Amino acid sequence: MPCYLIGQLAKNDQYAGCTNGNEIVAHAIHVCRAGHELIGGRFIRVDCRDSRRLVEFYRRNGFTPLQKDEASGLLQMVRYLP
Repeated sequence: MPCYLIGQLAKNDQYAGCTNGNEIVAHAIHVCRAGHELIGGRFIRVDCRDSRRLVEFYRRNGFTPLQKDEASGLLQMVRYLP
């Protein structure tokens, strides 16, 4: 399925107090929305470790688990772009 792939997001510990994960995800979604307005597309996908903490984080940011990639072991999560 064609989608915008964020891949994996991470924050450098050196900048721990400068931003938070929600701001990083919001910025990534903003960039994807700009692409959506120019060329279309309906979904954003992010790949993450299948850990309760990460899954809850992405759920709070509008993502839904899709499937686990057996090759990488990463959980693929998607968010619909309205």
